[in-house]
Amino acid sequence: MPCARSGWPGSRRGRPGRPSARPWSWSTSTRSCGWPATWPPRGGNVGAGTDCGTPFVFPGLAVHDELELLVRAGLSPMRALQAATRDAARCAEQEDVAGTVTAGRRADLLVLDADPLADIRNTRRIHAVVARGRYLGPGQRQRIFDQLEQAAQEA
Repeated sequence: MPCARSGWPGSRRGRPGRPSARPWSWSTSTRSCGWPATWPPRGGNVGAGTDCGTPFVFPGLAVHDELELLVRAGLSPMRALQAATRDAARCAEQEDVAGTVTAGRRADLLVLDADPLADIRNTRRIHAVVARGRYLGPGQRQRIFDQLEQAAQEA
C-alpha cells in the first residue's frame, strides 16, 4: 500500500524522510480535513503515530489527539485505531513484526476502562499497559509518572 511518506525526499528504505518545509497541519488546513476518510478506499494508507521525533510530538500522548482528529476528519473509530496499529506498521515497513496482535510479533497493548469504538477519546482511559511483555498496572504506572514528574522538577 502506498504511504504518504513515499513522497517525501529521502524517505526510501533506511533513510528518514522529512516532510516539506510547509507541512500539512490539522489545525490550519480545515478545508482539506476530510481527506483521510477518502484516501484508503483509493489505495492509500493512513498511518497514525508515525511522526515521533517531530518537535513537540510526544510519543504515547500525541497519538490520542491524532486518533481524535482522524475520527473528526471522517474515519470510523475502528479505522483510526487500525491507522495507529496495523497501518502504522505498514508505513514503517514493519508489518511482518508489528502492528497486529499475532503470535511472534511485537505487541505493546493498552488495557482500557472504556470502549474506544464507542468514543475514540476513550483511548485516554488507560487502566494498564503491557509493554515489552511486562504488565504495568495502575499503581506501577502512577509510580513511573511520579518519578518522571520529580525528575522534571529537579532538572
